[in-house]
Amino acid sequence: MHSVYYFVFAVLIAVIGISVNFKFHIDKMKDNPADQGKIQTKFFIANAIIEIIPIILVVFGFMNTRPVSSTADLLIPIAITIIATLFGVLFIFLQSKVDVTEEIKAFIRSFTFIGLMMILAFPIIAIVAMLLMLNMA
Repeated sequence: MHSVYYFVFAVLIAVIGISVNFKFHIDKMKDNPADQGKIQTKFFIANAIIEIIPIILVVFGFMNTRPVSSTADLLIPIAITIIATLFGVLFIFLQSKVDVTEEIKAFIRSFTFIGLMMILAFPIIAIVAMLLMLNMA
């Protein structure tokens, strides 16, 4: 297995895990807006647990990095990374628009941007790593 796929698997696990975690906690927030601080704390703790495996995969990916022979070798991994990222971003935006009352709209908006930044972290790392592999050749 080429080391580029460590990054792809890290992106898939992180995006899907954080998306599910975001859905779970935003639904809790919509049901009980008074516990926003507790819910946000639990969200961050759950994200830290979810990101353990992707972090390990990124480390393995960088440990085993080797140059790719052509740009075509990166086409499928980059496509998977972009599709997964678009799925996560779209999923988060859709979750932030459903059943949001006016009183919690501002908090949901800020929570949505926090979720977006967490989703985008691993795809950015993966794309940078893939571009580095291309420049190594």
